[in-house]
Amino acid sequence: MSLNADRTNQSSTLMSQKRTYSIICAAIVLTTAVAFYWRVTWHSMPGQTFNGPLPPLSEKEVTVRDALAKHVHVLAEDIGERNSTQFEHLNKAAEYIIQEFKNIGYQPRFQEYELNGKTYKNIEVEIAGKDPNAAILIVGAHYDSALNSPGADDNASGVASLLELSRALWGKQFDRKIKIVAFANGEPPYANTPDSGSHRYAQLAKGYGAKIKGMISLDELGYYSDSPESEKLPVNIFSYYPAVGDFVMAVGNAESASFCRGAIESFRNSTKFPSEGIICRDSVNPQGMEGVDHVEFWKAGYPAVMFTDTGADRDPVIHSAEDVSSRVDADRLCRVTGGLVAVLMSLASN
Repeated sequence: MSLNADRTNQSSTLMSQKRTYSIICAAIVLTTAVAFYWRVTWHSMPGQTFNGPLPPLSEKEVTVRDALAKHVHVLAEDIGERNSTQFEHLNKAAEYIIQEFKNIGYQPRFQEYELNGKTYKNIEVEIAGKDPNAAILIVGAHYDSALNSPGADDNASGVASLLELSRALWGKQFDRKIKIVAFANGEPPYANTPDSGSHRYAQLAKGYGAKIKGMISLDELGYYSDSPESEKLPVNIFSYYPAVGDFVMAVGNAESASFCRGAIESFRNSTKFPSEGIICRDSVNPQGMEGVDHVEFWKAGYPAVMFTDTGADRDPVIHSAEDVSSRVDADRLCRVTGGLVAVLMSLASN
């Protein structure tokens, strides 16, 4: 065999080996991606998400929108950063929530606990149910903000929605009791620890054997974008979810799958607003998903779902000094709040 022929054969063999290596690498990457995707999520949800131009707000919805905008402004601008390092501000936020509940007609109750010489409180009101034996429904939002942040989207938007849905439900009665709760300490350093308000609440409920149909957490509901590639969900390996951040997301875990699907179905059946759902196969949030209050109920063995704008996967200034009220879209927050009212009414009636 000539030297040139030998070199040609060696080159051909090398190219073949490189192609084989590339195919193997691609297969490994794809297999890993698929395994991760299906380990972490199920995405199939009942009903159809809304598409198309949003209809004009009704006169009643305009009133709700303005009330939501006011709540966000008071919490994020008038009060500002509110957490363990700004404890006076945290108490002002609690006082505001308490007074708003009283203005509606509720009689708030408190779950107080001591931590490093300070008293923190969860704030609870309830709507009585017709059936005292029916498992209760809980909806909640944490009212503190991240360090060095006024926390407009995270989480004045969630608290504002909590207050206005409590107003919409006032005076009504359903088959099961609804508890509406504003939690303390949902942000670091207490998030994901036994000192978060939602952990204390969920563990107390578990301790006395409370029957809970499910818990809905409202966490970051106010930031939306119509820009291409504005949504960057890390679980979006196969681009199942939209790349435009104009939707609200419901997040559940495997044990909460039925509850989550029921919630998103009710939302879609009642509300002309884009919505998506995700079921985590593991009892953790997908990477990048903000919010912990629903996770504390998962830990206690209760079904729970978080409604969210997906936080840091969409909002580039979350947890920063730039999370101000002017960035919260009150119109869309109003539409989401209306959908949540419908969800609660449906879940509380069956």
